[in-house]
Amino acid sequence: MVDSFNMDSPQQPTDPDPVPSAPPASPSSPAQLIVSAVHAHMLAKRTRAVANLNNYLLNSVGVGEHPDVVEESIKLIEDIEYADSMIEALNRVISS
Repeated sequence: MVDSFNMDSPQQPTDPDPVPSAPPASPSSPAQLIVSAVHAHMLAKRTRAVANLNNYLLNSVGVGEHPDVVEESIKLIEDIEYADSMIEALNRVISS
């Protein structure tokens, strides 16, 4: 996906597991449930931004309703960076 997008490549980019490790798979305590929910929320926000950015970069049809594609792309990249940063912070908090 976007993480390895290359303007010269005719193939679609791929997304090689860019997100840091996830919290425990089967949470058993209320705290683990909260951590798992926060991680899932941030991962969903990131995935949505990556999907939309890929749409702008690879499909001209998706661009028609947004006159300032550059600004929209910048916002989506900021969304991806924010989600990555939140996931990394969450992982630091739960590992300390």
